[in-house]
Amino acid sequence: MQRYITILYHLLFAGLLLTGFTACNKLLEVPPPPNELGIDQAFGDSASAVAAVSGIYNQMGSNGYFQCGGLSFFTARSADDVICRQILDYFALDSLLYTDTEIDYMWDEGFTCLLTANTCIRALQSTTRLSTPLQHQLLGETLFCRAFINFLLVNIWGDAVPLVTTPDLQANRNAKSVPRQQVYDQILADLLQARELLTNAYPGKSRARPNRMAANALLARVYLYQNRYADAIDQATSVIASNLYLPLPTPVSAFLKDSPEAIWQLMPSVGSGVSGAVADVVLYQRSATSLTPQLLAAFEPGDLRRQAWVVNNVFSGSTYTTANKYKDKGATGNTNPTEYYIIFRLAEQYLIRAEAHVRLGETQAAIDDLNVVRARAGLPALLTTLTQQECMSAVEHERQVELFSEWGHRWLDLRRWPGINNPNITRADEVLGAIKRDWQPTDQWYPVPRSELQANQFLVQNPGYPIK
Repeated sequence: MQRYITILYHLLFAGLLLTGFTACNKLLEVPPPPNELGIDQAFGDSASAVAAVSGIYNQMGSNGYFQCGGLSFFTARSADDVICRQILDYFALDSLLYTDTEIDYMWDEGFTCLLTANTCIRALQSTTRLSTPLQHQLLGETLFCRAFINFLLVNIWGDAVPLVTTPDLQANRNAKSVPRQQVYDQILADLLQARELLTNAYPGKSRARPNRMAANALLARVYLYQNRYADAIDQATSVIASNLYLPLPTPVSAFLKDSPEAIWQLMPSVGSGVSGAVADVVLYQRSATSLTPQLLAAFEPGDLRRQAWVVNNVFSGSTYTTANKYKDKGATGNTNPTEYYIIFRLAEQYLIRAEAHVRLGETQAAIDDLNVVRARAGLPALLTTLTQQECMSAVEHERQVELFSEWGHRWLDLRRWPGINNPNITRADEVLGAIKRDWQPTDQWYPVPRSELQANQFLVQNPGYPIK
């Protein structure tokens, strides 16, 4: 109990989180606090309330296995983006175990971050000590963050995920796994409310805290994943038509902290003892990591993304062709990084809208959007005579070479798309089944950690993994 109170006070009064908490303490095993007096006090004035909500972003920026780098890195290996050459890569082999440390930490960090958001939401809903505009802004931010965290959780663990909407740890200890549509319903409810509370203006000098367009960007993605294509088009159009993110910058500068393409981004850890570099720099350029032959072969000749976002990197005497979207390697004590970790960016909105148009049979509108992304890459426009299936193949191609190694896009795309040759299976079964020797359809969901199953009898395991 005392450990929980110490961590909670550290969050609420300093706006920071103990990064070790996410890796060593189980969300559902920590006893609840005796009361919420400290929470009420922490949201009693504007400075402490902003600091408390900022703790969510600090936590995301330090979650090395879930948000900050890890999720992108693990899912890129599960798909056909990346492979680590000097280890037995269980992610690339899709032979994960429910005892794997990485899986345990991913789950732990995700639900710990969810607890933080729930704590802030409850306090912001009940406080009467903040101005209405500030209360709306902060509540909109935290609802958006909860939706984003739940989106990641449900797309990694599917129907095994519990729906956690309260900071009450006693209730969460026995939270049940629910059908993923219930999680999506909560995501949509949170985003629709967040959109009404937020404005187009970014709080602060950067885009490190979300605005209304960030909520619309995530809504567009959620609607696409839910096959609500007209709604996806509406939300993506609202982001594009806002003119806040135009024009698309050249690939070489797309990931700078001042990039006009960035809709929402996280500031990397800076200051004494840390480098100020985005985690991807370490994960891809300081390891024996290669982009797969399948991804490298997907780039068309002359694609500027291939030139700007791929590099030959020497590590331990060997050369690896790896991701180079982030280039600022940082320096100890750096307090002014040139790159922030981009979570949502404008190119994805064009690709969301293009895919939704294709699904509705509106191929010309889809081609127009694809050509915006291709023009930025220095590629010729697509022919206007493409069939609907050819247009969908073009969407898949552009998403592969535009969004590789980012936030699990390729992994989630392959899993959500039906097969081309057999619509009764997924595109993951077709693509990954052809290149991965031991591929099984059940590999499309990660296992629930054994420690969580042992701590909570109401959790279910995903098919294909042990249940005890």
